[in-house]
Amino acid sequence: MAAKVDEARAKGGQYAEKAEFKWSLSETDDPMTDDKDYTVASTQPNGKGAVATVEGECAKPGRVAFVATLLDASDAKSPLALPDFNNEYIAGMKRINDEPAFPTHFPTQKFRNYVVVATLISLSATESIETTWRVLAEIETGRGRLIVQIPMFNPNVQRLLVACGKQFENANNRRGFVDAPSVQQ
Repeated sequence: MAAKVDEARAKGGQYAEKAEFKWSLSETDDPMTDDKDYTVASTQPNGKGAVATVEGECAKPGRVAFVATLLDASDAKSPLALPDFNNEYIAGMKRINDEPAFPTHFPTQKFRNYVVVATLISLSATESIETTWRVLAEIETGRGRLIVQIPMFNPNVQRLLVACGKQFENANNRRGFVDAPSVQQ
């Protein structure tokens, strides 16, 4: 595993430096935990009239979710034609690190242009975080192919991952997650 971690750090750092899109970081105080909640965001146009607004945040328990809102670049109120199936998912391709791209379903949320493009699971398992250095998601739109790029070693994305890992550890130390139902005796 040490070799995989070293490879991810080397490739991840290089990829984050040359990444085409910038990632901003916002933080807010959480009075319930005396911690900070972080969100990262990136706007990624395809140059043909479509744009993805990507946000990453801690998703309970022990997950980091990256969600893309796909919009018409010239008018965010206009619907963007997307190939959806039963209003449940959008088909596309995904690529993690240097592995070959593979077909996947991107689950949609309340609106079909709001899709989950990546979820890192199990923050307690260091391999999943320490060995993933990039995630790419390709979605066909009525305005051309859109590729969402998530450089996991971008400094702002790393701050999010570290904060989410701490939240997960703190929840385990409390023997319960913040959103878990309480037990009444």
